[in-house]
Amino acid sequence: MAEFPLPAEIIRLIEERGREGRDFLCETQMPEKTARLCGALKMARSGHVRRVLCNLLASLTDAEALPCLLDSLDDPDPSVVSSAADAIGNCAYQQSISEDLRDRLGVKLMDLAADRSKPLGVRTGAIYGLGLLRYLPAFSFLLKSLESEEPLERLASAEALAHLGDRAAIPALRARRYGESDERVKRYITLALEEFAEDDC
Repeated sequence: MAEFPLPAEIIRLIEERGREGRDFLCETQMPEKTARLCGALKMARSGHVRRVLCNLLASLTDAEALPCLLDSLDDPDPSVVSSAADAIGNCAYQQSISEDLRDRLGVKLMDLAADRSKPLGVRTGAIYGLGLLRYLPAFSFLLKSLESEEPLERLASAEALAHLGDRAAIPALRARRYGESDERVKRYITLALEEFAEDDC
């Protein structure tokens, strides 16, 4: 059985072969794939390559990627941070992970989501990650961000609250839907409320 490319080769594939290289890495399935992609993520000098690697890790939904994605939340490139936060959500969703790792991920994502100096994409990516991580200490923060001036933050918060699954969010979601002017946000709030309703069945 052929081996998955080594980290340096992974970087070269992304840099030199573009979409073709990314497709090859996405479609090739090997036991060492997550570890090799994480190794490449640590080595890559290009922000573009690091972002692509975060997206590839997101598609794997493998909890083994969470420690290297946690490190990427400190990346100097905001687009990498946003992609890493999204990937954390995908890789943590419905996965068994240690409470220590869950707490470290949750605290870092909360810090990013609450930092108004961060770009909107970073904040919404962090909110998305908190929801799929099911980080319950984020509940009060998510209720507050449901009232953000930014529609995308309200949308992400509604989705995250649905993933958290705490029924105490229902009154706030109903009130927000009543006063919501953005149709896309209203649609996501409605979907969140429907998820809670399905749990009653």
